[in-house]
Amino acid sequence: MHRNFLQHGLILLLCFFLFIQFVNIGCNVCSSKKITCPGFSDSLVLQWFPYHLNQQIAFKGGSNKSEILTINIVDKSESAEITIGGYGNNRKYYATYRVASLEIDTPYTPRLQIFSNIMYDNSGNLQNKNTQLIFLNETFAATDIVDTGFVRLNTTPSYIFTQFFNTLTLNSKAFTNVQMLQIDTNFIKPSGIRSVYISKNNGIIGYIRYPSNDLWVKE
Repeated sequence: MHRNFLQHGLILLLCFFLFIQFVNIGCNVCSSKKITCPGFSDSLVLQWFPYHLNQQIAFKGGSNKSEILTINIVDKSESAEITIGGYGNNRKYYATYRVASLEIDTPYTPRLQIFSNIMYDNSGNLQNKNTQLIFLNETFAATDIVDTGFVRLNTTPSYIFTQFFNTLTLNSKAFTNVQMLQIDTNFIKPSGIRSVYISKNNGIIGYIRYPSNDLWVKE
């Protein structure tokens, strides 16, 4: 009698478990849907960092020395169809843009890296944006890119600051729409550069190495 009661109890428990699984599967099938995840289309990011594959950028420093950046990765996500919704499916998706150089400064770390992400929720609503410029071992991050360049993250350290110039001359070369990203060396000693200059429709146009303070300008 006791054994039969346990057997019936186990059968009921198993049936209840199978019923829940069936309901979950049904919810997934009925409430899930396919949507089109947009490709990366932040025009201002693309204007501030307009790189293309196999592009070579030369920078000239003191004593007519030159440094070359070779762009060997340019990856911009395209639109794609994905499945969202369903039971427990709070999937978010990203549109991304990535640039990297062939030259490296530390093992497996390109001298130049750019990461830009746009995140959407599963209803297709924009959630947030972020962009990182990693150059000569220093990282500069933004919540957004606007006409005047980087908009700083709230968590950006106070020793990193920016300044915008309508026009700026570097080593007798004039550039327009320039933003300087600078590290205050009174607070921290950077490992590669203390300043980098970016220009709309040009990308990186110059940088100041640290501790030598040599200025290198795009030719």
